[in-house]
Amino acid sequence: MVEKTQVTQLVDVPAAASIDEQIKLAELQAKQLELQLKKEELEAKRYEIEERKASIGELKAKQAERELLKKQFEADLRQKSRTFDQSRRTDEINQSNCNHQKGGLVSPRDLTVLHQGGDSPKKSIIRHRMIDGSMWIRCTRCRKSWFPPVKIKFYFDAKGRNVAPKDGVFDNTKYLAAVAEYKEALKMTTSGYPSSSVICSFHAWEERDGVGQWVDGTEKYREAMANSNLR
Repeated sequence: MVEKTQVTQLVDVPAAASIDEQIKLAELQAKQLELQLKKEELEAKRYEIEERKASIGELKAKQAERELLKKQFEADLRQKSRTFDQSRRTDEINQSNCNHQKGGLVSPRDLTVLHQGGDSPKKSIIRHRMIDGSMWIRCTRCRKSWFPPVKIKFYFDAKGRNVAPKDGVFDNTKYLAAVAEYKEALKMTTSGYPSSSVICSFHAWEERDGVGQWVDGTEKYREAMANSNLR
C-alpha cells in the first residue's frame, strides 16, 4: 500500500492586511510548514521501519538457510562416518578370515573366495619395494596391507582408540605383535616378482649437545607414510 503525503495548503497573506494580521498569518504559515515537516519526518520514519523489517526478514531467512545447510552437512557427515565404519568393520572381518591364497571356485551365489582367499599354495599378494627399501605387501583378495610398523601408530587413549602420541600411551605389546605379523608376511611366497621404486637413503639433521649432525631419517619417512597402503 502506497501512502500519499498530504501537502498542507499555506494561507496567503492579503496585501491590504494590517501589520498585526500579516504577523499572525506569517506565524500561521510557519506553523503550517513545521507541521508539514513533522508529517514528512513521520512518513520517513515509517519507511525506515519498514525497510528495517524487510532487512531483518532477509537476515532471518538467510540464517534459517544456513542452519538448514549446517544440519544437512552434519547429517551427511554422520552418514559418511557410519558408511566408513561399516566398510572398515567388513574389511576387518574379511581380513581376519582370509587365508590370502590364490585359487578357489566362485559362483554367482558364493563370492566368498574373492575376499577370503582360495585353496592354492601360492599367496594372492602383490609386493612392492618402497623408496626406503622396505617391502610392502597387499592381499588382492581381502585388501589387507603389511608394511614395517611405525611406533607413532601405537599410541592409544583410555578407551583404546588410536590417537596422536601426545594424547595417548604407547602400547609396546601391540607394536611387537605388528612387527611379528609383518615378519610372517615377508615369508609369503607367490608367483611373479615384486615391483620396486628407485631406492633412496634418508637423512635428517639433528642437534645433540649443541652439535649438529646428519642421522638416519628412514623412520621419519615411514612416519610420513604411516597412513598409506597399497590400495
